[in-house]
Amino acid sequence: MNWINPYSIHACFWLRGNLHTHSGEGLTPQEIFDAYEGLGYDFICLSDHMKVNRTRFPRNSRLMLLPGLEWNSPTGDHMNLIGFDRSLLEPCTTEHDLDQLASASALLPGDVGLADWPGPWHRDLQWVD
Repeated sequence: MNWINPYSIHACFWLRGNLHTHSGEGLTPQEIFDAYEGLGYDFICLSDHMKVNRTRFPRNSRLMLLPGLEWNSPTGDHMNLIGFDRSLLEPCTTEHDLDQLASASALLPGDVGLADWPGPWHRDLQWVD
């Protein structure tokens, strides 16, 4: 199969990043930051479960740290929230309902919500050939 990059005809540049990285699972935020910076990444998001990481890194680094969190509902739903203001993300850690989370996250300037990981909508998923 021949894959063609649909964006190759546009005059733009790409940034290399990771929008879902956990800290505290063997590596400290500083170790994660150093590793991604060493690999030439442009941005990362530390998206720990129900916690906004307050770590700050040197301003002279080229690697940008995007504040984020992985929201978990009592029923097992997961969603990544990425914003630019930690103080606006923090109230989302107290929400336990997806509709309330959507309302709370709507206040975030420039936020991105990424549905992910098994939740009720994935349980009946069937692959068809």
